[in-house]
Amino acid sequence: MRRFRFPATRRALLFFALLGGACSRSRPESLLLVTFDTTRADRLGAYGGARDVSPNFDSLAAHGALLETAFSAVPLTLPSHATILTGLEPPEHGIRMNGTRLPPGVPTIAESLRGAGFSTAAVVASGVLDLRFGLQRGFELYDGRFTEGTAERRAAVVSELAVGWLRSLPAGQRFFLWVHFIDPHHPYDPPPPFDERFRGRAYEGEIASADDGLGRILAALREEGRIEKTLVCVTADHGESLGEHGEPWHGVFLYDATVRVPLVISHPPTVSPRRVRGPARLVDLAPTLLDLLGVPGPPGMSGRSFASSLASGEVESASPVHLESDYTTTLGCAPLRGLRTAQWKYVRAPRPELYRVDADASELRDLAAAEPEAAARFDRSLGEIERRLETRKRSAQVDLEASASLAGFGYLGAATAPGSSPARDAKDAILVLGAVDRAISLEAAGREEEAATRFEEAVGADPLGAEAAFSIAQHCRSMKKPASARAWAERATSRDPRHAPALVLLAELASASRDLAAAEARLREAVRVSPGFVPAEVGLVTLLLSTGRDGEAEALLRAATTREPSAFEAWKTLGLLLAADPARRREAI
Repeated sequence: MRRFRFPATRRALLFFALLGGACSRSRPESLLLVTFDTTRADRLGAYGGARDVSPNFDSLAAHGALLETAFSAVPLTLPSHATILTGLEPPEHGIRMNGTRLPPGVPTIAESLRGAGFSTAAVVASGVLDLRFGLQRGFELYDGRFTEGTAERRAAVVSELAVGWLRSLPAGQRFFLWVHFIDPHHPYDPPPPFDERFRGRAYEGEIASADDGLGRILAALREEGRIEKTLVCVTADHGESLGEHGEPWHGVFLYDATVRVPLVISHPPTVSPRRVRGPARLVDLAPTLLDLLGVPGPPGMSGRSFASSLASGEVESASPVHLESDYTTTLGCAPLRGLRTAQWKYVRAPRPELYRVDADASELRDLAAAEPEAAARFDRSLGEIERRLETRKRSAQVDLEASASLAGFGYLGAATAPGSSPARDAKDAILVLGAVDRAISLEAAGREEEAATRFEEAVGADPLGAEAAFSIAQHCRSMKKPASARAWAERATSRDPRHAPALVLLAELASASRDLAAAEARLREAVRVSPGFVPAEVGLVTLLLSTGRDGEAEALLRAATTREPSAFEAWKTLGLLLAADPARRREAI
C-alpha cells in the first residue's frame, strides 16, 4: 500500500507548528534573575577560570545557553542594573552614574511581569541599589533599604532572605525574583569558609561566596518543585580591572576587563545546552527574558530579544555594543564613549584608542595611529548611535545625600564630581585611584610611612587634589584617626573650597571634639556653596536642635522637604521635632 506523503513545504509547516505548540506548553512559568556584582567572566570555570570558583554557575552553563561574550554598557552598578531591568541604554533611562534616581515614567520588566500576574520580589546586597534610586518599580517586595553601617550584605544573608520569600509563595504562583550579590566587590575579604579555601585568591573567594548563594537558591527551587518551571538567568553588572591598564577596580575605563560580563540562561525544556557566540548586550536581556516567558514588554525598549540566537548559537545584532563612562569626570577628565564588535573595540577619548580584540584580547596594542581610517569609521558609527540616543535621552536627578556615602564603596566623588576638562584624558589621571589603593593596602600591612608617601602621590596626580584628599580623609576617619582625617579634609577644601562633602566631614570631626562653633561654620559654608546638599542641611538642623534653636531648624527642614520630597532623613527629623512639640504638631495638622 502506498503511503500518503505531505509535500516537503507542508511537512515543514506542520513540523514548525507542532514545535511551536510544544514550546508554548513547556514555556517557563517563572523567572529567577541573579546578578553578581563586579564579576569577570574569565574567573568563572565555564569561561576557562578555575573549576573551584563557580560550580553552581558552571552547572547552569552546562545545562543552558552560555553567552560567550556579553557586555555591559557601563562599568558601574546602578546604571548597569537600570539597563538590565529596563531594556534601555543609560542615556535612555537617564542613570549614568551611581547616586542618581530613575526618572519618572521609565518602565521596568518587573512592572510588566507583575501586570501579567507574577509575584515580584527583589533582594539586593548593596546600598548602591538602595530603593531610593527607583529600581523598586514593579516589585511587591524590594528588600533594599540601607542605613549607615549596613551598606552591604553577604551572599549567605541575601540568599536566606530570597529563599524565605520563595517558600512563602502559594503553590503554582508565578514569580519574578531578582537577587543581587555584592560579595566580589572591592575590598576583597571573603567570609568563612571561603577565606581559607581561597587563601591568596581573595577576589575568586568572593565570587565563590556569591556562587554559593546562587546554589542555595537553586536548591530551594528544587526542593519546592519549581526548578523545571523556572527560567534562570545569571549575569553580572560589570567586571573588574584588577590592575590592568593601571585601573585598580572599575568605573573609569572601557576595556573588556570591566565591561565584559558572564551570562547564562537556563531552562532545559526550552533552552538547549549551547555556547552562543556574541557579542551580546545587556540592554537586550530584558526583552529576551520577556520573550522566553511569553510576556509583552513595555513600549519603547531599545533592546532587542536574542531568544532565537539561543538556538542558532550566534547572536545576530544589527548594532554594536555601545559603551560609556562618565565616572572619568570625577577625576576631572573627559567622559569616554566606545563601540565593541566581535572583532574591534573603539574608544573615543582625547587620545582615541582602537583594538583588534579578536587578536588582542588584552587590548595592549592600540591601532588608532596605525589605522586612522578604521578609527574614523568607528567614530562616525559612534556618532550616529549617539545622535539616535540623544533623541530619547532622559536626565536623572542626583541624590546628593546618597552619593556622599559612596566613598565607602571606593568611588571618588561619585555624583558630586568637579567639572571635567574635555582635554584631559583619563589615562593620565588613573594614578589617583591606583595610588590611593596602594596606599590603603600598605597602611593595612603596617607600612604607614610608605602609605603616607603614596597618599601624597595620589593628591599630586589629582588635577585639583580635592577628590583624592577627600577619599583619604574618609579612609582615615574609618580607621579612627581623626587628626589625619581632619588634615586631609582640610587639604580637600583648600584645593576645592566648594567641596561640600569635605566640609561636612570637617563639621562632623569638629562636633566630635565638642567645637560646635567650628562645626556650625563648616555646615553653613557647605549649605552656602552647595544648596540642597542634604547631609549638610541635616547636620546643621541637628546642631541647631542641640543648641535649642528649634524654630530655625524647623524652617530649614521644611525648605529641604519642599525642595526634595524623598529626603528621608529630613522628613524623619522634622517628624521628631513636631512630635516633641505639641503646639507645632497642631499647626502642622
